[in-house]
Amino acid sequence: GVAGLGFDYVFVNHNDASVQLSIDIYERATNRRMSSSNVVTAPLRRNHVTEIRGRFFTTDAQGGVGVNPGFNGEYNVEIK
Repeated sequence: GVAGLGFDYVFVNHNDASVQLSIDIYERATNRRMSSSNVVTAPLRRNHVTEIRGRFFTTDAQGGVGVNPGFNGEYNVEIK
């Protein structure tokens, strides 16, 4: 089956843009991460809808820390 996990509105100027995102799934009772997706680059275009589809629940969670020296204000969305 297919499940909708969330949505967001992003305002884009006349140029095409993109945003990098990942999805982490947590167990509510223990706050344990159950699944984590790889980073996906989502293309954005003004006045268009972008759908991201994938097997987000079939990837095992992995730990680790990453540092992005080119950080430019990335926005993280928590879905509960």
